[in-house]
Amino acid sequence: MHLSSVETPSQAVLVDTAEQKISNLSNSAFQQFRKRWLSTVRMKITIGYALAMSIPVVGVITGLLIGNHYQNEATQTLETTYREQKLLNNLEILILQNRPAKELTPFVKDSIALEQATNKILARINQINNLTNQLRTAKTQAVINFDSQIQKYQVTLETFSLDLKTLIQKSQSLQGMEKENLLKQYILGIVNGSSFNNLIEFSEQIDNISIAMEKDLLIAQNKLRQAEDLRIQIIVGSLIISVIVASLLAIATSQTISRPLESLTKVAQQVTRDANTNLRATVETRDEVGSLAIALNQLIEWVDIYTKEVKNTQLHLIQGEKMSSLGQLVAGVAHEINNPVNFIYGNLTHADEYTQDLLRLVQLYQKH
Repeated sequence: MHLSSVETPSQAVLVDTAEQKISNLSNSAFQQFRKRWLSTVRMKITIGYALAMSIPVVGVITGLLIGNHYQNEATQTLETTYREQKLLNNLEILILQNRPAKELTPFVKDSIALEQATNKILARINQINNLTNQLRTAKTQAVINFDSQIQKYQVTLETFSLDLKTLIQKSQSLQGMEKENLLKQYILGIVNGSSFNNLIEFSEQIDNISIAMEKDLLIAQNKLRQAEDLRIQIIVGSLIISVIVASLLAIATSQTISRPLESLTKVAQQVTRDANTNLRATVETRDEVGSLAIALNQLIEWVDIYTKEVKNTQLHLIQGEKMSSLGQLVAGVAHEINNPVNFIYGNLTHADEYTQDLLRLVQLYQKH
């Protein structure tokens, strides 16, 4: 049986659910950050200035750390190169100090003095061997490249040391008149032998190593200058970036503050100019500008309510004035009508009497 690597539908649903939860958590964290830290203009400005100020600080610290790191590496390389160059110089001096013919020949007649002079050379050879051991642990590339030659040279030192020890043994064992000549011949053989020649000729290889080390010194000095330049470049670059970021933050901050304020100003001017209390400002943020927009909307709403109440009051006052004027008019008309009516009503009796008298008079005329 072969195991299938295809996901089942339930596994796919679980993966999608997990990804959705992660996305929701990240969005929730971002919203909480915005609500907590970006809820006020002051916090926005503070965070912007803090960010603008932190960039050069971080840049300077980073530049110093990186520059110091490379500078320390270059300094260590220089110190190592100088130290190993000093080892080479000491080695070359010790090598060139070896003159067996000059140091040993005067003491061929005295075995004790000859042994002391030989031990002095052996001590010098031991110093040379110690220096070569130090060079084999060197870190300079020029010395590392000559490691095989140094190893061969240590074999030469061992051979030369054996020759000197044999000389001591011969000086102790030889007797008689031939002792002086035999020791001189042996010393001459050491001087003309390959081990001593290789011992002395190694100074030429030291010169070659020194030339190569001079190149390493130049490389190390260049690295030191590059480290200093890199540190300056990082610091200057961070300052330039901080200026750019500060400019962008200033533009963004001004737009964040001025754009909603301009929108609020336009709404307030339009409400004042057109007396249109149906307009409302858009609440874009939750900071002080958003609170100002909410307050402006409440003020417009209150003005709308007050305006309607004033209009209703004015209508009631006008209706009252109309009814009062109508009442006065009706009262005047009634008064004007009432006067002649009262006059007529007050003279009806007399008119009736006069009419009766006239009728009686007419009747009397008809009879007579």
